[in-house]
Amino acid sequence: MKNKRVGSLVILALMIGLNIVLSRFVSIKAMNFKISFTFLTIVLSAYFYGYYGAIMVALFGDLLGALLFPIGPYNPLLTLTSIMCAVVYAYFLYKKDLSNKNIILACLINRFIISLFINTTMLKTDAISYLESKKGNGNYLKEVMPYFDNVQDKLKIIHVAGSNGKGSVCAMLSSVLKEANYKVGTFISPHLIEYNERFLINGKCISDTDFVRLTEKVKKVSEDTGYNLTFFEILTCIAFLYFYEQECDVVVLEVGLGGRLDATNVINNSVLSIITNIGLEHTEILGDTLEKIALEKAGIIKENGDVLVYGPECVIPVYKAVCKEKSARLYKCNFSLVNSDIELGLNGKYQHYNASIVVDAIEILNNKGFNIDDNALKQGLKKAEWMARMY
Repeated sequence: MKNKRVGSLVILALMIGLNIVLSRFVSIKAMNFKISFTFLTIVLSAYFYGYYGAIMVALFGDLLGALLFPIGPYNPLLTLTSIMCAVVYAYFLYKKDLSNKNIILACLINRFIISLFINTTMLKTDAISYLESKKGNGNYLKEVMPYFDNVQDKLKIIHVAGSNGKGSVCAMLSSVLKEANYKVGTFISPHLIEYNERFLINGKCISDTDFVRLTEKVKKVSEDTGYNLTFFEILTCIAFLYFYEQECDVVVLEVGLGGRLDATNVINNSVLSIITNIGLEHTEILGDTLEKIALEKAGIIKENGDVLVYGPECVIPVYKAVCKEKSARLYKCNFSLVNSDIELGLNGKYQHYNASIVVDAIEILNNKGFNIDDNALKQGLKKAEWMARMY
């Protein structure tokens, strides 16, 4: 009896090892599915050893695989799903006749479980691993976008740069536009929990399926052309493709860093450029004075375009010089809401400064053909959300 138990443990250990090899090194990708052969080890363990063996192989195979051969952040959902499949296989196969009915039922139920949890999750893990392996500096997005028919220039874009407040301005502006019945794409950074949060349409995140699909699409073009896009360039490209596919009426596009050399500045035109408050930030990249930083931010100003700026006053001459060079129109925020009692969805007295920028932006947009009434403005400012952000 003891030898039999030892023999069973040895076989299960081998099954766990095989499970790890199959899950980490043997799989087939097709469309939005990733087919793994780990089920073979779980099926065999379930048939010969029941619940105990199947769960053991599923649990330790996934945990040890993630520990020894990580392919991205550990996702407990994958382990849980694997255990659920093990239980189903054991229920239908252990000490049962291998009838077609039992086999078919087990496979159908697990196919349903896997389709709900594993396939997209596994591909999303791969997509995130790819993205995070591309962190660094690069400047190839302008060369890559023609392969996507330069969709960024087919969008109506409100481009937002600045040191402080640009995230809040994007949130409030997107909310107001949504209240005015526009379909609004919003690209923001960074995310809090999931990458999906960076790509919003009327406040709703991109689906895992679309995120994975577009990451693979950008990856393929990047690798096929030899232009090695970096982390933020890939995300920016995904944003343009997603918002164009979804036929957004307008896109609120937040700059990642600076402006002039930022990946988002691959656009050739914008409906409006907005530069929020300027402060000393990333001085090793943008410069060690407010004027130098403002000049980098001013890089988003377009030829014959419109730009709304916050300040401070010492950098206004920088903006004026760039606008003169580009025949652009400069608007200074008048801070009409600073002392008002208007209800804002974002907390903090300083948000009245950011809301003032939005009010001025709406006026400019209306003068350019948008239709945003006072009720949409008030409701948008009231309903705006910007989770876990302080400014």
